[in-house]
Amino acid sequence: MESCLDIFKIVIGPSSSRTVGPMRAACHFISLLREQETLPLIREIEIELYGALSLSRKCHNVDTALYLGLLG
Repeated sequence: MESCLDIFKIVIGPSSSRTVGPMRAACHFISLLREQETLPLIREIEIELYGALSLSRKCHNVDTALYLGLLG
């Protein structure tokens, strides 16, 4: 039997649709860099948001979600 934690994701922010996507994308990006063994060569990552994510980045904690995703 599945638990509710298997079905639902616990995420930050008032809007999970605005945090889960960016967090998973950032985590996937870091995973790809690790697989390619290029992560140690990177000193800085700049993220530019467009559309609705750029407009709601602070009130929906999109920035925090991206940071957490980059942390893996």
